Amino acid sequence: MRDGTIDYEAEGDRLVADLSAVVRTCDEYRDIIKDADYPAVVSIRKTTQEVAGELPAMLQEDRLLRLGIVGQIKAGKSSLLNLLLFDGREVLPKAATPMTASLTHIVHSEDLGAGQAEIEVEYYTAEEWREITKHAAEYQRQKASGRNLDEFLRASHELKEMADERGVSITDHTDRDLRSASVDNLNRELHDLVSAEGRLAPLVKSVTIRCGEGMPYLDIVDTPGLNDPIASRVSATRKLLVKCDAVLLLSYAGQFMDSSDVELLHHTLPKEGISRCVVIGSKFDSALVDEARSYRDLKTAADDLAKKLREHAATKFRAGGGDEGPLLKDEKDVIFVSAMCAVLGVKRDAGRWSTAERDAFDMLRRSYPDWLDSPENHLINEDTAYNLLKQVGRKEDVDDRIRDIQNKKDEIKRNKVRKYLGAKRAEIGGGISTLIDELKNYRDELRTGEVEQLKIQRTAASAAIEEITDAIIDTWSMLLKRQTDGIRETRKEFLKEMKEQRSELDGAVSTKTEYRRGEKKSAGFLGLGAFFRFLSREDQYESVSYERKVIDETSLHSTFDQAHDGIDMTIHEQLEKMFDSDFRTSAKKAVRTAAANALKNDIAGNVRRSVGDVLSRAVEKVAEQARADIETKTTEGIPERIVLQGSTDSKESQAREYLNALSDYGFKRLNNTLGIVDGTITNAESELVPVATQDIKRYYDRLGQDIAERELKLQRYQQAIADLQRHGPRPKS
Repeated sequence: MRDGTIDYEAEGDRLVADLSAVVRTCDEYRDIIKDADYPAVVSIRKTTQEVAGELPAMLQEDRLLRLGIVGQIKAGKSSLLNLLLFDGREVLPKAATPMTASLTHIVHSEDLGAGQAEIEVEYYTAEEWREITKHAAEYQRQKASGRNLDEFLRASHELKEMADERGVSITDHTDRDLRSASVDNLNRELHDLVSAEGRLAPLVKSVTIRCGEGMPYLDIVDTPGLNDPIASRVSATRKLLVKCDAVLLLSYAGQFMDSSDVELLHHTLPKEGISRCVVIGSKFDSALVDEARSYRDLKTAADDLAKKLREHAATKFRAGGGDEGPLLKDEKDVIFVSAMCAVLGVKRDAGRWSTAERDAFDMLRRSYPDWLDSPENHLINEDTAYNLLKQVGRKEDVDDRIRDIQNKKDEIKRNKVRKYLGAKRAEIGGGISTLIDELKNYRDELRTGEVEQLKIQRTAASAAIEEITDAIIDTWSMLLKRQTDGIRETRKEFLKEMKEQRSELDGAVSTKTEYRRGEKKSAGFLGLGAFFRFLSREDQYESVSYERKVIDETSLHSTFDQAHDGIDMTIHEQLEKMFDSDFRTSAKKAVRTAAANALKNDIAGNVRRSVGDVLSRAVEKVAEQARADIETKTTEGIPERIVLQGSTDSKESQAREYLNALSDYGFKRLNNTLGIVDGTITNAESELVPVATQDIKRYYDRLGQDIAERELKLQRYQQAIADLQRHGPRPKS
């Protein structure tokens, strides 16, 4: 591609070579130029990758002219495209919401015959949907707290809610969806994908339509609006707009070029190469209705309103001209259209009008009764059709601008490449200048630093680290005393309780004296009558006494229940107090105060970031970990209640074993908890101390590095600055 003596392929090759050289220089000095420390380096690398990917396509001589359709959501982009591409047929659905609006890429395909079309659907990725879900949850939290709600959070919430209501899941649509359709049924196919009521609309990020109709010389990008609340769609939209040669900027004529449009024009539209912009005041019929109080003549009203709005647009464009001049180079590139009225003028048969079309016509007719007549037998007359099409619809103006763009496509494409190359050179030059300035700042810092002073500062920092460490540990140890005192007091109560329960057990076990029948008594010499009387007596046997152990099982089971419930309640109540909210509140205040008091003034001046908030979070983390450890490491269940079985001795043995088991359980839980509490000293050392001292340690380490590497790094900075200055504009020293 050439423009006079300019060979853009050669210019592009030189730009790519220059960018690659800058990247190699950054890589060569990676020891001092780390991407993480220098946003300019990240920008330079990104620009290099973008140019390598975008420039070859721009330089193709036979490529189609790419036209971007931009504007706020609901600006009437779909209506205009239906008019231009499909003679007003509603092929592209209207009334998409800001959430379901998708990026639509319309491509003419020579492989498809007239009336044939293909739809390729790109759904959100699983990662993008996770972000949407996360933002939806954040919306709910902000709403519950009464905070001001961010628009992108609201959009994510509504998108997620719509998907849930329609029973669709991103997991069912991980691959691109390719569908065949006819142009006549495109609307029905697209309705499911991009309309406000579409079942899959919440999941769709972009749609590519290939068809055999339309404008064979244009590749059209219909954007969902750069005020799109869904970030991933905005990113995809910007990438496609960078590749556009010209744009049609739609602005509602009733609020023509308002602050949102101006923001879109000067700050949101990518600057990398768009060389032609046509501003279209959409829904011109509504603006004319608003002007009817000042006019009765439709043509005069339309011409005067167009002139006034055209001057307004020129002012807005001049405000952001810049070195390249404004995008708007000809007042003819500001036009006004009512796609609806243009369609009505073509249809003529009012019987085919929709309710919205009929209402719009009636309002316009009442405003300008001398120019528009009511339909007769559902047919508007030729004058009315002419006025709708010519004075209000103004489709010819759009066709004229499109033809002009097409006629100048070679010039536009060359201008795009020229502007693109210039923008990227300026971008990379700015990045180099920023990087050089950052390197000089570091170099000057090294130059002016005195080694002895650095050593003094390093010694002071070391002392401050030790003092803060001691203060944190001492404060934490003091705070733990309340916890350990509570456990020890509970242990005393537990000992007392177990002693009482064992006494209850001893009381439930007693010895009972009983008698049993022994040997028969000797009868001696008795008479016959006395002998028979002797045989009939109960006490003819010897009575033998003995002792038997007896257990009051009812009392004993009551003792078990009291021991079981009492122990469990006592321990549970104590563990609930461990590291509770009162402890956390006092701990955060005490630890923050201790850290602040231990920080010397001469060190504090070199520590830029307050550690209060992060230290509070660290205290929460240690407390949460301790509480979690108490829950997970002392979870052995209390021995289950028992039912005594077997002999009396066995029952007594079971009872004592059960009380011993309860005692072991209680002591184990309390002692384990005490160990966990004591162990938080180690957690405090590993979690609180690093947080409290991290800025000082960073400062301390930087001082040591400065002392050890000062001269070597100074030399490296000097070399890097000199090499980078050869690649870009030299900033003032």
